[in-house]
Amino acid sequence: MEMNIKKYIREDLIFDLKAGEKLNILKEMAGSIADAAGFGSREAFVKDITDREKQLSTGIGLGIAVPHAQTEETDDFLVGIGRIREGILFESIDDKPVHIIIMIARPVGRQKDYINLLASVVSYAKNKGNFNRLLKENPQKLIESLK
Repeated sequence: MEMNIKKYIREDLIFDLKAGEKLNILKEMAGSIADAAGFGSREAFVKDITDREKQLSTGIGLGIAVPHAQTEETDDFLVGIGRIREGILFESIDDKPVHIIIMIARPVGRQKDYINLLASVVSYAKNKGNFNRLLKENPQKLIESLK
């Protein structure tokens, strides 16, 4: 069952990031999402994201990474989008640089919904036209273009 990703993305969760080291970028992005969402513990979400990434890279290929973590800080899913025009090394399965990071904060439980959301996000981002929109459009127009 496909989920509407637009429901979980907000303008203040779309970030243009500078190239750098993978874990530093993930820490910056997770911290920005935690701040924008008003999480009680910024550090807890940053740790959840980086601990998950250390287990296995979330670079799925085609210039996309989908880091994710379960957190008690939110009651609903949050999806952040980080754009790195220059690309960064991410230990992706195709060994290509990552340009789009789609970070998912998921509430405790809701595993089935999470799997559906992850599938929807990956399916959306792998489309070449959608990938270009994610990379280039301003946040407001990007959100309007989401189905």
